[in-house]
Amino acid sequence: MPKTGIDKKARENFIKMVCSISRPDEVNDFFSDLMSSVELKKISRRLLAVKYLYDGKTFAEIQKDFGMGMSTINKMYFKTKGSKLLKKLLS
Repeated sequence: MPKTGIDKKARENFIKMVCSISRPDEVNDFFSDLMSSVELKKISRRLLAVKYLYDGKTFAEIQKDFGMGMSTINKMYFKTKGSKLLKKLLS
């Protein structure tokens, strides 16, 4: 299969699968089957760190609590600061 367009197709396929899952236990199984425990821990911690940012925690507090680098926290801050969906989901 040629690589042209594979990333777009893979992303569309991933989104379609995630949207088809309706129960929390199935979501857990899906991500546990797909990701390593380290990957799942990292994405879970990133989401919680974003919640902390929305709650007004400082970069230094998040770095101390999560052991994340400032560049990671900064990247998450700028990528998510205007996301109404994330604010809704994390409230």
